[in-house]
Amino acid sequence: MCSKGTCTGVKKSCDDGNPCTKDSCFKVIGCFNSPTEGASCDDGNACTKADACVAGGTCKGSLLSCDDGNACTKDSCDPKKGCVKEALTAPCTDGDACTKGDVCVQGACKTGAVVKCDDNNPCTDDSCDKVKG
Repeated sequence: MCSKGTCTGVKKSCDDGNPCTKDSCFKVIGCFNSPTEGASCDDGNACTKADACVAGGTCKGSLLSCDDGNACTKDSCDPKKGCVKEALTAPCTDGDACTKGDVCVQGACKTGAVVKCDDNNPCTDDSCDKVKG
C-alpha cells in the first residue's frame, strides 16, 4: 500500500515452521528457506538421540539403544515414551555355579536352590566353587 509516496504494509512472515531452515525474505524473490545442516533439532521421536538437521531441511537422529543387558527384561522403544522395559518370567543365571533353577522375578534374576556337592565320602571336604561348580 502506498501513502504520500511511501510504500507501507505489514511485514510478511517467511517462517516455514521448520527448525532446519533459515528463513529469509528478499525484495526480489520473496521468502527463501535455506537448509541449516548440522544444526541441533528435535525430530519428535523419543527413540533417537543427537538429532540434527540434514540435507533437504529435515531433522534426523541416530537410534537409541534400550538394551540394559538384563536377561530378565524385554527392552523396546516407544517413539512417544522412549525406552520401555518389560519384566520377564523366564529361566536365568545368577552367575553362581552353586545354584540351580534361577528364575526372573520382577525384572531381576532370583537365585534358585543350592547345588548339593556331597559326594557321600566322609573323607572329603565337600564344597562348591561359585565359578566352576
